[in-house]
Amino acid sequence: MAVQNCSSPCTDVQGAEALRGRIQRLLEASLFRQAITEVRKHSNGEADAESLRQLGLAMHRSAPRSKDRGCTYRFARAMYREAATHTRDPLLRAKVLVDLGTSFFEEGRLDDAVNELEASRALAPWRYQAHLGLLAIACATRDLASIRRRCEDLVEDIPDWHANRELVASLATDPDFDLLRTSPQLFLEVFGGYPRHLRALYDRHCLEALERALGDTAARLARHGADADEDPPTLIQLRGRARCARA
Repeated sequence: MAVQNCSSPCTDVQGAEALRGRIQRLLEASLFRQAITEVRKHSNGEADAESLRQLGLAMHRSAPRSKDRGCTYRFARAMYREAATHTRDPLLRAKVLVDLGTSFFEEGRLDDAVNELEASRALAPWRYQAHLGLLAIACATRDLASIRRRCEDLVEDIPDWHANRELVASLATDPDFDLLRTSPQLFLEVFGGYPRHLRALYDRHCLEALERALGDTAARLARHGADADEDPPTLIQLRGRARCARA
């Protein structure tokens, strides 16, 4: 994480870690306002918006394990809002709004979560994260009409949703969508198939990703073989050389 100083950019990783440590100690002491002030001293406009978001994400992830969950969530949201204030990039703002909505959802503040996620969707309807957040809230409330509406919105805004590996993986595996996956008729109505078809699609995406990874590995090995005068040493040979060197 790179947090910039007002006078010069802070690209030093140790400096960024030190800043995070100071902020964490302030949070543990419930010194919320001082933590915000500390971050603002090191922020510098547009270039720092993503850094502010990343700091918010770091605190957001630690919130469930924090001694004061509410304080840590509030700090994360303060960082998200600072990032939204600093940026003029609508895509980054859409991402930050999803982060805000997710934090509210985790705290059970569903109305606030819906507001942030709807705002994100309005900025970037083609991004699936806001759609899945809204669908997760509908599933949490077990509102079938809302579930249908959220699924229809997703399919309308992202017609090729089935080609998005991350989106399919979330629908197929995330516990937030258990209700949808265990309701075959509802799933058929909104997606035109059954949950088993979603699982098959997910498995296909996984196999395709594995095939690409194996292909990349094979290509690297082929390049290595073409460039080398001899085959690369085996593990047994390397161990033998190490023993000789020690002797």
